[in-house]
Amino acid sequence: MTTAEFAHAETLCHFPTACSVFSGNPITWRTALQIEDVKKLIEEGFPGSRVIVDGDGSKFVTIVVSDSFTDKTMVQQHQMVYRTLGDNIGGEVHALSIQTYTPDEWEKKQGLNVI
Repeated sequence: MTTAEFAHAETLCHFPTACSVFSGNPITWRTALQIEDVKKLIEEGFPGSRVIVDGDGSKFVTIVVSDSFTDKTMVQQHQMVYRTLGDNIGGEVHALSIQTYTPDEWEKKQGLNVI
């Protein structure tokens, strides 16, 4: 890729209507993941879970409530969520904030009215 091509690609990334992720040489573009896409991937990885996602197409905030997190450390829980997104991490997903809870933890948190 030439310097001019890279500069052009970088410029396009600043516009919401442009495809947001550069993926190799020659120039190819992939559209940004939508909130619904991230939510669906996580839900498929945690059937029966409660998943809340917000974001802007490359940076996302997630809350995942699942029985699968019982007896797991926070690091293990977050690794489980990362795995559901696979190759999208570092590609379409540039930043991911994860909050994980078991159903009991979530119920207690809701009782405190804290999110």
